[in-house]
Amino acid sequence: MDAHIVGLGCAGSVAAISALKKGYEVHVSERGRRAGNSTVCTGLVSKETVGFLSKYLSTKRIIQNRINHAVLHFGKNEINIKHREGAYIIDRKKMDFLLAEKAEQEGAKINFGERIRRISQYKSKNIIGADGANSTVAEHFGFPEIEKYALAATAKIDEKVVEKQSVHLYFNEYTRGFFSWIVDEGGVQEVGCGVILPNNVRHAFEKFARNIGIRAKLEESAIIPLRARKKTGARIGGRNVLLVGDAAGHVKAFSGGGLAYGLRCAELSAEFINNPSGYEQEWRRRYGLAMAQFEILQTINEVFPSALIGFGVWGLKILCTEKFLEGRKMDNPMGI
Repeated sequence: MDAHIVGLGCAGSVAAISALKKGYEVHVSERGRRAGNSTVCTGLVSKETVGFLSKYLSTKRIIQNRINHAVLHFGKNEINIKHREGAYIIDRKKMDFLLAEKAEQEGAKINFGERIRRISQYKSKNIIGADGANSTVAEHFGFPEIEKYALAATAKIDEKVVEKQSVHLYFNEYTRGFFSWIVDEGGVQEVGCGVILPNNVRHAFEKFARNIGIRAKLEESAIIPLRARKKTGARIGGRNVLLVGDAAGHVKAFSGGGLAYGLRCAELSAEFINNPSGYEQEWRRRYGLAMAQFEILQTINEVFPSALIGFGVWGLKILCTEKFLEGRKMDNPMGI
């Protein structure tokens, strides 16, 4: 077997499809009984990411709503952004299922219900870990730990709390370093809250629900890596080991969005499947600086009190920041 991929989320499927197109035989181990069952994600993505996904599936099958308007709340101050390109809400569970189906159609040998507990279970000298933030592959081969995580909790509500085709982000002391949100998904709206671990997300979620005057019961939660691992590719014990997606920490730290860079690095992994150091250098060259800007924004959100950030927002509005942000790329606002 040319490559053994662990994890059949979206990053694992894209890595598998890309490797198959390069002519590799691919075995995939997925501990779940079906792809997409355990996926927890709001599914807010940029126009560019939808374009990327169109190479792998019909995006019409997963788009739930278009987002034209974002509001960032900092206490009594807010920034309103009517993004020129807009964004999209996609059905993440369905997307993961369709990508896994595509990987199988392309020839991947997929074993559902297969947990990798020991190094002796790996079936190839080329291994791609796409098994999430708490990656077993990373643990088995001694990769550096991810330095910071958020824990997010979400619920769906039938109430129309925010206007159609909008997303509202709320920055408060009880979510310091992250935020709460309400997203219009079309038929329903998602209410969510995230905190930096080890803070208690349930308490924060309940407080947010009270503050906005809704009754919502926490339904799903997920750990989100907020930093990339210091190392994501290595040759260890005669094996080439690469990490992709959440396993590598390929996430926009400020928002927790993992699709923009996670999918691109997963695709890139197929080019360097037996060259871990080349993979490490290339993804950092292409995306490292762009990801770093989100780490800086997340750090500012964590270090400074929300009241102080709110005052800064008031000053930025005078400088027409809203107009500036309207023309920026969602996945790379500084154009790095």
